[in-house]
Amino acid sequence: MAKLPLDDHLHLTSVCRHYHLITKSLNLSSPAPSSPWLILPGRSSTTLKFLPQTKTTPYEAIIPSPFIRRRLFIGSSNGWLVTVSCNPFLDLHLLNPLTGTQHSLPPIHTLPFITSYPNKTNSSVKYQINNQNICDYNSFMNYFFTKAVISTKDFTVVLAHRYHNRSTLCYTRPNLSKWISFVIPYNHMYRAIDVIHDNGLFYALTDRGDIIICGPSSITRVLSLQEPLGMMGPSTHFIVRSLDGDLLMVGRLRQLSDKVDIHLHDFRTCDFEVFRIENENNDQMYWKQVDDLGEQSLFLGDNESMVFSALKYPELQRNCIYFTEGRKFMNQRSASCKQPEQCDMGVYNLSDRSIKKLLYPSTLTWPPPIWFTPHIEGSH
Repeated sequence: MAKLPLDDHLHLTSVCRHYHLITKSLNLSSPAPSSPWLILPGRSSTTLKFLPQTKTTPYEAIIPSPFIRRRLFIGSSNGWLVTVSCNPFLDLHLLNPLTGTQHSLPPIHTLPFITSYPNKTNSSVKYQINNQNICDYNSFMNYFFTKAVISTKDFTVVLAHRYHNRSTLCYTRPNLSKWISFVIPYNHMYRAIDVIHDNGLFYALTDRGDIIICGPSSITRVLSLQEPLGMMGPSTHFIVRSLDGDLLMVGRLRQLSDKVDIHLHDFRTCDFEVFRIENENNDQMYWKQVDDLGEQSLFLGDNESMVFSALKYPELQRNCIYFTEGRKFMNQRSASCKQPEQCDMGVYNLSDRSIKKLLYPSTLTWPPPIWFTPHIEGSH
């Protein structure tokens, strides 16, 4: 049973009562690991669709309240989602969408540099970062949150955000009452644009191409690298740990489409660039461009950036980058106004620079699709 693919395991659990009782009584661990699934909007405000790489028809599941249609995904790691409710209070949750397990996270205004201004008359809230302009909750939500990643060992959640006056990363856990900032050294006041978790540490890529390394108890250090020319222009960047243990930086180049309403700010991915850290002759470390990922398949978007082996998972294409829409080039209005065929998601082949569109079996585009690594930890 442990070798049964997770999607087949879930299907049998839902339709076969005897299988469900057997797996529950034996207290089996999680079924065989799976390559990433695509999470898509469900048919109602309380459901999500899950599309494994090996399937063309998605599964649908009911999600605990608040309504999933009214949440924004700001992260996905190791079977968990980090969500922000699209309401004035910006409620944050950890959610395992397969099991329905959910943990509340502290309010974002527990950060010392964020002030909230509730309006009891109309049940609204406005937010202010330090002495900057006061904005409504919707503007704040789309501006502030960059990406959240999770360490499932102790459920530490690290959030990369746009405020960068010696603070562009913060963390919390479900048992804490507030968010706590990682303090960045004075000579590195850069903004974190992506973050991953690896072996107890968090690695954040900055808008200058440096890497902020965070450990327990708010300890940080900065790995300075020579900025590549590829970081210039209309692009966004990701950090990912390769199968060989190297830190990679991936640049995603996008251009404005001329085929749809320009007010929707509809961007299309046109190219990717991959860089690896080099350190020759003990000189300054720098990013060197890589032209071949070998057997590796990368998964990029609002999820924690991931890498999988196409040899281990034959349903994947080697030397390819799987990408979803992402929030970095859009806002809530443009995402909710889009048609499914307009979603910028596909598979980029690094060998011939081609892009193949991904299947999108949903009539809705909100919340925006995200990659998800299913994990149920023996919970059926």
